[in-house]
Amino acid sequence: MLYYLLTLAERDCSIFTSAMKTLNRVNLIGHLGSDPICRAINESIKVAHATIATNDTFRDKLGKMNTITEWHQLIFWGKLALIVEQHLRKGSLIHVEGKLKSRVYDDKQGVRRVVIEIIVEDLIILKQPNDAH
Repeated sequence: MLYYLLTLAERDCSIFTSAMKTLNRVNLIGHLGSDPICRAINESIKVAHATIATNDTFRDKLGKMNTITEWHQLIFWGKLALIVEQHLRKGSLIHVEGKLKSRVYDDKQGVRRVVIEIIVEDLIILKQPNDAH
């Protein structure tokens, strides 16, 4: 298959130009690990921060099931931040779509830290913690 794609590329190099678009999209489904933290930047702009847990389950060499939990930092702006503030809490099951954003800062000890966050652009609330289903 890869050979075929390369052969196509050789015939039509215009599809691999330097102007080719890139993609920065993230889709996650998981539970909030804590209540979101919301604050106002000014009178008209709100931001909300939350963490979402996703699980990866696999069998080890002995056949035992193992689960690895990954924690992701979410940032919600504007109207999404208002929805998060009003409707989400620890344990909410959500689907988010957004883009990755990294930032660098120096902590109190002067150690440089890199944080990778998801700037959420779409949110679907799948289940609240007290839902029966």
